This record gives sequence, C-alpha cells and structure tokens, in this order.
Amino acid sequence: MKAGLENALYSNAKVLLKRGDVNAIALGYRRRGGRQTSEPSIKVFVPVKLPPELLSPAQLIPRQLNGGIETDVEEMDVPASPPLLVDPPSVPRATAFALAGPIRSLRMGESGGYYLSFAGSLGIWAKTSSAERSFGLFVSCNHVLADFNRAIPGAPVIQPALAQGGAYPRDYKGNVRNFVPLWFGPTLHNFVDAAAAVALTPQRWNEVHGIGLVRGIGNSHSPLVGRSVRKHGAGSGLTTGRIVAQQALVKVDYWAIGPTGRNTLFVNQIIADCPCQFGDSGSILFDEDNIAIGLLFAGSATHSFFAPLDIVSLFLGISLL
Repeated sequence: MKAGLENALYSNAKVLLKRGDVNAIALGYRRRGGRQTSEPSIKVFVPVKLPPELLSPAQLIPRQLNGGIETDVEEMDVPASPPLLVDPPSVPRATAFALAGPIRSLRMGESGGYYLSFAGSLGIWAKTSSAERSFGLFVSCNHVLADFNRAIPGAPVIQPALAQGGAYPRDYKGNVRNFVPLWFGPTLHNFVDAAAAVALTPQRWNEVHGIGLVRGIGNSHSPLVGRSVRKHGAGSGLTTGRIVAQQALVKVDYWAIGPTGRNTLFVNQIIADCPCQFGDSGSILFDEDNIAIGLLFAGSATHSFFAPLDIVSLFLGISLL
C-alpha cells in the first residue's frame, strides 16, 4: 500500500476514535459505486453514511490526512462481541447429537466452550510443549473458553455448548489452559480475544469441519485486503466473503458484561464481510488455500472481526498442530 498510509492511520487514530460516530478505522482500498478500487485509503467506518451536504463542518470526516492520504467512509453497525445476530439455529439436531458424549472426538469449527458459556465455536488445533502435544491444544476466544476472564486454568470445556444441548459432565472434552486477559473500555488496548484449552482425546492432524485440512498460518503483515475468505462456525455454518480492511482499530461492545464492555478498543484487527451470527465466536478465517488467517471474536450486520492468528499464537505461546 501507499507509503505513509500506516503512519497516517496511527497518527490520526486518537482524534478519529474519540468521535462517537466512528466505529473503526483501518487500512484498505477506496470503494466507488459499491466496488473496491485499487486506490489505497484510510477506511473510516460509521453507523450511517450521509451525504456531505447534510453534515456540518464538524461532522465531516476529513477527505485527506497527513497531507494527501485519502480517506474513505463506509457504513458499519456497532461491532458486538459475541455477535448479536440470531437466526434459527443452523446446527441440525443430528450434528449436535454427533458432538455430544465424553467419548466423541472434538471437532473444530463446531459448537463448544467453557462449561458455563452459552454458545461459541472451537477454532483450530495447536501445540506447545511435548507433554501436551500428544493430546493437542485447541484455540477459541477468551469469552468462549474463559468466560470473559472469569474461568480459571483447568476449568472444564464441553462440546457442544449449552445452546446446542451440551452439558457437563456428559460432554466434557477438555480443560482451559490459558487465556489473554481482556481489558474492557476505551482506555486500554487489546490485541486479541483468545484462549487455549487442552483436549482429553488425542489429535494427530489439524482439520476444521466444513473447511478441511489446515495448510498453514497467515502473516498479518502481508497484504490481505481483497482476499477471498471463508469460515465455519456453530452459528451460521460456512460463510464466504472478502477481507475489506486490515490493521484496524475497532471499538467493540462487549454487551454481555454490561456498560463496562462498551467501546472496548482492539488494535491491528482484520475486517471481512463474510456473514456471522451468535455462536460463531472462535471460528477461524481461512483463505482459498486453507491458510488460517484470523480468529473471529465480534460481528455486526455488515462485517465480521478477526484477530490475526499469528498474533493470537504469539500471545498464547502456541503454534499450529
């Protein structure tokens, strides 16, 4: 992308994110007539995009930043974690039944979580020390596996989650290993909403239901915008789309914990337009080559939000199985 774009993003972040009408800013490409161009820009996401003539000078987003860096305003509902959109359950009863029971093998990309969490998805297999490698670790969100910082290491994980009929101890499948603490509100930065757990049953290959074998992990510093992507989660199943922005600073509403969770700030995130809904938190974003790119932690009616998986791995001290 254009030289100086990243500097413009971060040097203007504080002023732009203070505005109540800005939900996120990010690196991306300008859209014209509903289509993405090849013109690099600072993307500014707002709840409603109005014609400039209806806005006062104070309400206008500057057309340029840092002496020539173009901005592009795009509509976006408030990002929510977990995603608030709810349709009739997309996980058939037969699938939920196939996940139940202590002898069933864990399936990534399907329903599961901390034994008191209502809904979520298990994301991807991982590894760390040789002692844990024979069983395998798996990754999801903090709010799926660690109940918004409230779970303790060793707490039980079930599959499926409560929303799909899971119950402890019948569906006990693993234990929380570690999680990255969440810092709620606008003053402290978060980089990931992530946790890892240890499986009770062995796993020798990395496969995600609805996706197939995982072929690697992406680099969050490489150009991602415009790439075709997909994810499989317990809420909406398999959905596809494109990455619309990267290195995003996003204000997320953690509605499940009340007013404390509003405007929780995340830095260096990926924004895609593949649909998501309640229960998809923890699912993994893949490109067309089955390279794992991001961990879904929030959503809106128009966009899905992912922490880069290479950063998730770094914070959790793990790598792909």
